[in-house]
Amino acid sequence: MIVVLDVTGNRGEIVWRDGSTQEACVLEGRKHAETLAPALASLIDGRHLEALGVVTGPGSFTGIRIGIATFLGFRAALNIPVYGISTFDLIWHQAGCPKLPCHVILEQSRGFVVQSYTSTGVRQSMINSLEGFAGQALYSDQALGPEVNQVGGLRLPTFLDLIADAAISPSAELEPCYVRPPDAIRGRNLLDELLAKSR
Repeated sequence: MIVVLDVTGNRGEIVWRDGSTQEACVLEGRKHAETLAPALASLIDGRHLEALGVVTGPGSFTGIRIGIATFLGFRAALNIPVYGISTFDLIWHQAGCPKLPCHVILEQSRGFVVQSYTSTGVRQSMINSLEGFAGQALYSDQALGPEVNQVGGLRLPTFLDLIADAAISPSAELEPCYVRPPDAIRGRNLLDELLAKSR
């Protein structure tokens, strides 16, 4: 059985495939710390786990950490491969791995988050409008206007396919995709500045 998980948003989702059977369950509300472990325990009970996959962000800092920590615990206990993938990379795969350069865009409360795929690597940026990307290859799973190619399909079944088809490799390290630094880091920098001024 392969199990993939996304708890980066208000609603969590678990999708699993056991042989030819594929099923899903939804975790309502932002109570993933309380609901995730019992849901997984009930799901996995007595079944043979082959691999796990977790969406690494962007999204809720807490949700990202809960998902990653939970599956790292399973990996340590069961010695099975764990795969991590960002929502950006899932959309890129759903779009058919378009040729470079291209950009995957997500709309968030503070504007847009863009992950740019180029011949020299991948970079992320936060922008207020899409004006600077006119005429470029843009993809999203959200309806963002005629200039953006909307990618259809469900993210987690795509993730299952990528794992089952060995299209991606297990993750040695599960790197969170936060996009912006955690508030604690920004607070630490501010504290360091204040302490430096007081000396």
